[in-house]
Order: sequence, then structure tokens, then C-alpha cells
Amino acid sequence: MVGADLVGRVNELRGGKVGKLIARRMREFKDIAHKGNEEWFSELCYCVLTARSSAKNVMRLQEKIGKNGFLFLPQQNLTRKIRILGYKGPYKKRPRILCITENFET
Repeated sequence: MVGADLVGRVNELRGGKVGKLIARRMREFKDIAHKGNEEWFSELCYCVLTARSSAKNVMRLQEKIGKNGFLFLPQQNLTRKIRILGYKGPYKKRPRILCITENFET
């Protein structure tokens, strides 16, 4: 009976605010396929930074730094700015973002 309860709850969520939010986010992901490299780069940085953090914090961080900040700020400045903005673990994420930056083609 637990499985049926879970399916029922998922169906309830699908029809409400959560379902609309997920549908919107899915459309955004599909739209990225038609955008330029900068948008892909920003999304990849978001994914790297979201690991072991909250999506809300990373969105706030990206808004403050700006999409181009991850690409063009020197790594030391980026790390400092990430730390000042209250993000935990900037030194662990820096090598990953540096790798993305080095392999990114503008």
C-alpha cells in the first residue's frame, strides 16, 4: 500500500505548483540546446557548484558574480568573491571550474 500512496502523492505534486515549476525548468533546459556556449558554460558551472550545496544559494551566487564572472575573473579573484558571498568550499570547487574554463571555447 505504501507504493500506491507514493504514486498518489507524486501525482498530486505533478498537478500543482511543483509540477509547474518542474515543467518550466525542463523547458529552460531544452532551450539551452539552442543557445550559445556562454549559456552552456554558465549551466555547467551551476551544476558543479550545486553539488553539496543548495540550488537557491548557487543561483544567488551566479546572480552576484554574473555569468561572465566565472569565465573571465582570474581564479584567485573568483575564489575570493565566492567565499565573500558565503559559499562553502570554494577551494574544492575551484579546480573543477578552472578545468571548465580552460576547456571552454568562446
